[in-house]
Amino acid sequence: MNFAGSKILEGSGVGVVLVSPQGDKMKYILRMTFPNASNNEAEYEALIHEMKIAKACDATRLKKFGDSQLLAQQVMNKCDTFNDIMIAYKEMHNELEKTFDDCEVNHISRINNDEADVLANIGSQCLPIPPGVFWEEISERSTKVKKVPK
Repeated sequence: MNFAGSKILEGSGVGVVLVSPQGDKMKYILRMTFPNASNNEAEYEALIHEMKIAKACDATRLKKFGDSQLLAQQVMNKCDTFNDIMIAYKEMHNELEKTFDDCEVNHISRINNDEADVLANIGSQCLPIPPGVFWEEISERSTKVKKVPK
């Protein structure tokens, strides 16, 4: 599975490409309409939504590829998460991860993630959805932020 998030002035979007063991592809665009969404939130929304889609397709093992080095390091516990919103996303990821037999996140370059990146840009720019691509629009974050005591 490849995932990407995009944040530009016009909006935020997510691109997900799920690939079955047989090589079949399912493409997905998510438009985020909630205010003040950051690029990192778009990346987490991509990761969370791809995991939910994979679970709905009865996947038991996931290999996830994204071009956000920060996100990959956070979910693999190689760097700390301090922002309340990012902490909530990481916790949601960790809970979803427990529902799979095996789950791994890999950082790849944007060039090697071009298919998901193109879909994310379509979502953030509110461009027409290509034929055969699923899409959804969300007006609020997938997670609820809990204030962490300082």
